[in-house]
This record gives sequence, C-alpha cells and structure tokens, in this order.
Amino acid sequence: VVVVAVTAEIVQHIIEERIVSMSEITEPTIQKQGTDRIIVQMPGVREPERVLDILKSTALLEFRLVPEKYEPVDMITYREWKDTETGQTVSWDLVRAESAAEFTGRDLLPNSTVQSGQTGDWVVAFELKNEQKDDFNEFTRRNVDRIMAIVLDRECKMAPFIRSAIPGNGIIEGNMTAEEASDLKLLLNAGALPVPLEIVENRTVSATLGRDSITRSLNAAYIGLGAVMLFMILYYRLPGAVACIALMLYLSLTIAVTVYFNVTLTLPGIAGIILTLGTAVDANVIIFERLKEELQARRSLRSAVAAGFDRAWTAILDGNVTTLIAAAVLYWLGTSLIQGFAAMLAIGVLCSLFTAVTVTRWLLTMIIEARWA
Repeated sequence: VVVVAVTAEIVQHIIEERIVSMSEITEPTIQKQGTDRIIVQMPGVREPERVLDILKSTALLEFRLVPEKYEPVDMITYREWKDTETGQTVSWDLVRAESAAEFTGRDLLPNSTVQSGQTGDWVVAFELKNEQKDDFNEFTRRNVDRIMAIVLDRECKMAPFIRSAIPGNGIIEGNMTAEEASDLKLLLNAGALPVPLEIVENRTVSATLGRDSITRSLNAAYIGLGAVMLFMILYYRLPGAVACIALMLYLSLTIAVTVYFNVTLTLPGIAGIILTLGTAVDANVIIFERLKEELQARRSLRSAVAAGFDRAWTAILDGNVTTLIAAAVLYWLGTSLIQGFAAMLAIGVLCSLFTAVTVTRWLLTMIIEARWA
C-alpha cells in the first residue's frame, strides 16, 4: 500500500508538471482518489485528444546501443530492420529486445528546448546531468561507428551513427511538427511516468453547464454589490452615493485589468472579486467615519474632508497590505485553483485601493463646492 501511495503521488506530481507547462490550460484541478486513481479537471480545453495523449504518455526515453548486425531499413518509422548476418528483415521490437539501454530520460536535465533543425524540421535539444556527462562522453567514444537508437515509449525515433565522442548534449529529431516537438519537450522536462496511465473515465462538461455556474456566481456578485450599495447610501447618504460611484469604477478597472492580462475568470476568480467588493467599501467606511469625527470637532467641510482622508490613509494602507501579503502566500503555496483566487484577490485589492483613496477623494472635493451638497 505504501508503494502504491508513493507511486500515485509521483504520478500526480508529473501530471501536474505536464499540465502546468501547457500554456493553454489555466487553473486545472488535480487530486488523488484512493490509492490508485487521479482526477484531473481542466477548464477550456480546445484539443482534448491531444491533452489525453500527453497525459497517457509514459515519456520513457532510452538511449539503446543497437547490436552491430542490425541496420535500419525504414529510415522514417524505423519499424523494419535488416539482420546483416542472415539477410532477413526483422521488426524493431526484436532489435529493441536485443539492444542494451545505456541511458534514460532520468539522466537528462529538465531544460530541453525546441529548435529548428538543419532540414527545416523541428528538433528537441537535450542536456545530460553533470554526473552523467562524463559517462556519456566515454560511452560514445568507445562506440564510434555504432548505431545508438533514441527510443521514446518503446518506439525508435532516431537511429544515428555515433561519429565521435559526445560531451553531453544532443538533439532528438524525426520529422516532427512544431507542436509535436513542443509536446515532446514538455514530456521530457516533466519526467517519465513510473507506471503506465490508463484513462478510466473521460467526461466533457458542455459550455451550457459551465455557463450556468458562471451565471449563478455573477448573480451572487450582483446581489452582493446591490446590498453593499444600498447600505452605503442609506447609512452615509451623499458620501455613500459617492462611494457607490467609486465602487462601479472599481469593478470596471478590475474587469479591464483582467482582460488586459488575459486572465481566465473561473469560479474561484469570481469568488475573489466578490470578496474584494466588501474590502473595497471598507476603505470608504474608514474615511467616512474619520470625516464624521472631524465634522463633530467643528472643522470646516473642506478641512474635514482633507483631514479625514489623511488620518484614514494609514489604516487603509495597513489593511490592504496585509491582504496583499495573504494573497501572495496563497499564490505561492496554493494549487492552481487557489492561485486563481489569490490573483483576482490581489487585483481587486489594488484596484479598490486606487478608487477608494483617489476617486472618492476627488469626487467629494468636487461635491463640497456645490451648495446643494
């Protein structure tokens, strides 16, 4: 049971590394179920079959020294080989069974890159770990003019001749497109799975169901916004109305920042925005209470507004900085869903800090000049 549990945790970590490396997937949910299952939920996947292929691939890379009697017949797929001693054509499976695996993907550094090859195809450049470079150099030096097959998931991708000693860097090529090379780089950097992965169940949630959840969350945000605005107007009257205008500007700024940085707005992100609705008004509440204290001290309206904002600034800054620290810790230590919540929380706090201190003060300063106010 311990071995299975440890293996499941390793598999979960590798899968998470692969998914996080895919830029088109944001805020995935990866969790272990029991001792031998892992649940993966990914929003907004446009190519589910490609993602499944990446998840299922064990990504076991091997460098195999081919016996001298074999040479490839099919130079594209390397499925057929010729036995020069008997003249017969044999399969790659037989050649692989008789070839020794000298090095594996575990000997590589996780820094593989995609490059354009000399023939225009895409290749993946790799580098061995420092402790393996000398061994690889010595191995290639001793086997000059021998064939070294580069094998990925039991399939031969390349079968080059060793022309000279190789210090520890190399490339993998094989008529790959840019997308295939990028997927291979991703797999090599994330590491090989210790066991084969079997897809037990694959379900796709339609956009209608996702839209329904988003609609309910947005309705909750509208209700919360309306309740906050109603309270501010009833309790603080005209300053409360000014705070409501600043609150609407805060929402506009938050949405603008979200769109500009191309942030995927998922349910945790919407929860972060709803939470910052309360903190956005909190700064206005502190300012207005300070303003009331200044007016009770019989100061003029203009000086009361200036003093109220100045005295409230320290408390507002402390409250928002501590919230930003909490958001930073959540983003640093949390999983993808928590990171989405933390990111929207930080964006909301920064936008609310600007609107509460700058916009509200500017509007109040303008209004106090009018007699009707």
